[in-house]
Amino acid sequence: MVTCPEATLPYNRGVNLTGPGKLFAGFTHQQLIEVEEIGQVLSFDKGEAVFHEGDPGDCMYIVLRGSVSITKNTGSKQGQVLAKLGVGEFFGEMSVVDMQPRSAHAIAQEPTVLRSIRREDLRQLLIINSQIIVNLLKTFSDRLRTTNKQFIEQIVHDEKLTLVGQMANTIIHDIKNPLTIIRGQAELLERDEHSSNRCQSIIRNADHITNMANDLLDFARGGGSLKLQQVSPKAWLDEVLDLLKPMIESRNIALKTEVLTMDLLQVDPGRMTRAVYNLASNAVQAMQGGGTLTVGIARDQQGFEITVADDGPGIPEEIRDRLFDPFVTSGKKNGTGLGTSIAKKIVEDHGGQISFQTQTGIGTTFCIRLPGAVQS
Repeated sequence: MVTCPEATLPYNRGVNLTGPGKLFAGFTHQQLIEVEEIGQVLSFDKGEAVFHEGDPGDCMYIVLRGSVSITKNTGSKQGQVLAKLGVGEFFGEMSVVDMQPRSAHAIAQEPTVLRSIRREDLRQLLIINSQIIVNLLKTFSDRLRTTNKQFIEQIVHDEKLTLVGQMANTIIHDIKNPLTIIRGQAELLERDEHSSNRCQSIIRNADHITNMANDLLDFARGGGSLKLQQVSPKAWLDEVLDLLKPMIESRNIALKTEVLTMDLLQVDPGRMTRAVYNLASNAVQAMQGGGTLTVGIARDQQGFEITVADDGPGIPEEIRDRLFDPFVTSGKKNGTGLGTSIAKKIVEDHGGQISFQTQTGIGTTFCIRLPGAVQS
């Protein structure tokens, strides 16, 4: 944080401070000039904290340049974004009013300039124009409504996950015995060399069904443990492709692989297979007119990169920001909207990150980054 000399940085000029939801709505031009003499102008670097949750609160802030995100740690979610604020917007006002510690974190998202307004400064602003009280109350009301809406949505979300967990419990209970029988019979038939390959496929897919149900249960419970192993990228990817081939046999889809490293992966192979399978399954369903599905794995200095790329229609714009949220789906008759959410959880359980790039009419590429920096 850097204090900026007021005389050389007239940051309020040209900044819209009077639009809907702004602190100084209703102020005259002359009053806005008087406002520029109040408070202190501060500069923050990208990623720098304006304040942290629990810090004592003695001032509010107006964004003059740049942007700020308001985040909060809630349970297992670290740094959940509550709001993103741009030029002309303000934050931190509650601590000025109730003198309580900060209830969230405020982080500069880019080089950012703020004007701080302390309690004594607020008194001066009241003298200039008492309309500021109305503007503050309106903001309190709007943000309370937003919080209530988010709270209700979270309750609905939690109830859905509870139902998913109950369903997964029932599914696992119902399919466990028949799958055990199928697997056992396949192992017996595998002794016949003429049917060995088909039996291995039966066993592999029976295990896949059981593991998918277990993943659904782990996702709903928010838990699940990893069984890490060192695996060959090529051998692991071959198993993934064996599961994908039956899905594309009746479709006009070409399946390609790109293995650009022979270094061993440290993963739970079953769970990571299911993450890639979920992404590939979505890609196949999107390419209704055919196309090419490419699954690759490479390594750089930071770690491993697994990619799942298609040349389908691209992800609809209306769901791109929510793609990894549970129950978000588009264009699939039987989709649950859990595939990408489960994939994200599996990747994050491995300490990795998942992202995507998409273009309408061009296709989509998912990228899974896993730790495994090259030792120097």
